[in-house]
Amino acid sequence: NKAANAGCTVTLMRAVTGLTAYQEIKNTFTLDLNGKKLSGKINNGSIIYINSAGKTLTIKDSKSDGRIENINNTFTGVAYGVNVTAGSLVLHSGTIYVENKGASGRKAVGILNKANTNVTINGGKVEVYGYNDSYGISQTSNKDNNTTFTMNAGEITIEGYQYIYGITGNGKVNVNGGTIGATATYTNSRGINLTATSSATPADCYYGTLNMTGGTINSNC
Repeated sequence: NKAANAGCTVTLMRAVTGLTAYQEIKNTFTLDLNGKKLSGKINNGSIIYINSAGKTLTIKDSKSDGRIENINNTFTGVAYGVNVTAGSLVLHSGTIYVENKGASGRKAVGILNKANTNVTINGGKVEVYGYNDSYGISQTSNKDNNTTFTMNAGEITIEGYQYIYGITGNGKVNVNGGTIGATATYTNSRGINLTATSSATPADCYYGTLNMTGGTINSNC
């Protein structure tokens, strides 16, 4: 949060559970999960909220089993793991886990990446379980196409009933390594689902671009 000194490492010394509101990031620092959980049950919100332009949160796990969790299986709406509204996120290790399943209307998103932001996965895992319209990475750009997601290693796993996508939205998507897996028990799963908006003025269209040099995509239907 804002109290963390720029460039420092904040290490979880014990599990932090029962969160009901997001933890806002306002500075550049590294969060070491240290094998612990940062978890809660947040409706239409995220566990971590990055909302400062030019600031970067780096997440790592120096031990094992470190997790950021938003588990909510009773809510009609969207549960998020990390919301990047301004600034950047880098995931080196650890798991971002989101679960909101069991009935229609329950949706889950691992990382929400909005306009003018950057998300990079160098390792670790994004694991998501929703019912419908659920995504590992949901990215929203603008007409300047200046939102970027880059995956160099690690894993994105997403499971649900229908409309289940590993990566979706628009902006720039670079996949250089890692594994993306999407599984729908009913219909419509896609590893990568890039979209575009229509406009009478081409310059006002939002669109997605994919540059894939490595990695693996698995999707069942």
